[in-house]
Amino acid sequence: MGASLLAAALSLTLALGPSDPPAEEAPARADPPTVQVSLDACTEHDPRALEGLLSLEFGPPIQVRVVSSTQTEPSPADPLTSRVRVGCGPESLTLALDDPLTNKRMERDSRLPAGGDDWGRRALALAIVEFVRASWLELELAAERAPPPPAEAEPAKPPAPSPAPPPPMLRRARAEAAQPARPWTLSLGPRVELFPKASAVHGGGQLRLTHRPRRPLAWSLGAAVVHGRHALEGDAAPPGARVHSTLVQLAPALLAVLARPRFALAAGGGARLALVDVRGSASDPELAGRDFRRAQGGAFALVQARLALTNALSLSAELEAGGSFGPVTALVGGEPVFTLDGAWVGGGLLLAVHLPRPSSPSPK
Repeated sequence: MGASLLAAALSLTLALGPSDPPAEEAPARADPPTVQVSLDACTEHDPRALEGLLSLEFGPPIQVRVVSSTQTEPSPADPLTSRVRVGCGPESLTLALDDPLTNKRMERDSRLPAGGDDWGRRALALAIVEFVRASWLELELAAERAPPPPAEAEPAKPPAPSPAPPPPMLRRARAEAAQPARPWTLSLGPRVELFPKASAVHGGGQLRLTHRPRRPLAWSLGAAVVHGRHALEGDAAPPGARVHSTLVQLAPALLAVLARPRFALAAGGGARLALVDVRGSASDPELAGRDFRRAQGGAFALVQARLALTNALSLSAELEAGGSFGPVTALVGGEPVFTLDGAWVGGGLLLAVHLPRPSSPSPK
């Protein structure tokens, strides 16, 4: 810290020195600061011995002078001399500083006795050095707080040229990267459907073809056949009578796909067209041989989750919920005894085979 304080003091000395030297003289050099210590007679210290100790503690090139209070002091206007007066207080020595380098005046009780032995002289020298350096510390802090010189403005850079349109080969590479490596998927598995309104449960199988022309989008075409046997309701229903219903369905859908290396999640919606075949049970005399067919439409929402088993195989689970348009109703004696209508919920588990994209010739 002593070196930095000295550098700060020297820099201020340069600033306080004369700016225009006489023409007949060489340019003035910055003299190092001087510390002058004035001892009252009550201190009982030898000025020469104390001056030697202070010179060692301050170190070069700071000049130190120790005088008695009866000697003449330098002019108060001297900007290079920090003056310390050592006096006697009621119980110990006092220090008074007049520092033109920082324009500061300070006083301190040193808590040192006025005796002139070697130990007391050494302690007094350390107290004076600490006292003066505490004042000079402001010079170092002021130098650290000084704003840095303004940075030179960088020359304005010319605007970057507009990128040239990519060549055909680059456009083709980007298009290929946007497509999945295996865009076609063929899935097969069991399917279950429930019509809550009629408490009708159907089971069967489904086949689904899915195509992903781009990574985030896919369309699918599903085909399913489900069958169920249901009890009749209403006063006109024969006791214990049953009907069989078979639904042959075709359902296109559009999906948004979030794919990861081994997992994919898809969600979307679609429409369904079903051919419903209703037949009376052969064991029921009143219904035997009675059957009819009706077409039924509907719309649905679909969610799929797929886990890759290999590069070409994956296992998919799907959940579907929708509503039908146009009820399918079985009548006995003009009274409805069975109706497929309203909402349905379906689900399935499918094993999917992913087909690679056919290779195409490179553009010339």
